Amino acid sequence: RRQGAAGAAATSGETGSTYVDTSSGAAAGGETTTPPEDTGQPPDEASGGSGGSGGAGEETPPGDEQPPQPTGPAIVRLVPNAASYNVGDAVIVQVVIDNGQNVGSVPFHLRYNRAALEFVPPAVEGDFLNRDGTNTVFLATDTAGGGEIVVGASRMGGTTGSDGFGVLATFQFQAVNPGPCGFAFSGASVKDPQARNLPASFLTAQVEVVP
Repeated sequence: RRQGAAGAAATSGETGSTYVDTSSGAAAGGETTTPPEDTGQPPDEASGGSGGSGGAGEETPPGDEQPPQPTGPAIVRLVPNAASYNVGDAVIVQVVIDNGQNVGSVPFHLRYNRAALEFVPPAVEGDFLNRDGTNTVFLATDTAGGGEIVVGASRMGGTTGSDGFGVLATFQFQAVNPGPCGFAFSGASVKDPQARNLPASFLTAQVEVVP
């Protein structure tokens, strides 16, 4: 009766990449040396000193190397618990984020086909924005005519955002009639703690109610 979820992409925002140019020198060396030019100074001063540890080829100790930073946009996607449903079934959909970098808030509208589905409130906040103990604000309100849920999810009073992967919210619907579920994002963005837009892609899922 139920099959695995499938995804279809719809993107918004810019994509960005960070390139880190790492290079390290190596101390030159050889068996043949050229006598230093006579500068009138002691040999050690003319050559920069033979007893020091300085040199162009000094390498960074392994413990001081910085881990590579993730690149590319954040990815926000819909994850239903099945690809198709029968009339009367509960339809569970999670909104998850991956590759998040310094995320302070994720406002969006979740659209659905009100002819096939009925929203069953309340929506449940995920742990992505608050798992470090930061207070959050989460609101999810269905519009008067149905078919669109207005969602606000944000961290409060912080100067740093959340990173990585996590669940933003979980929604439950009741399948009431056959047809496509019509899940889609609108008015969606990923913002940093200073409310500046971050590069992000929003992916939808093709789900249907069968007779």
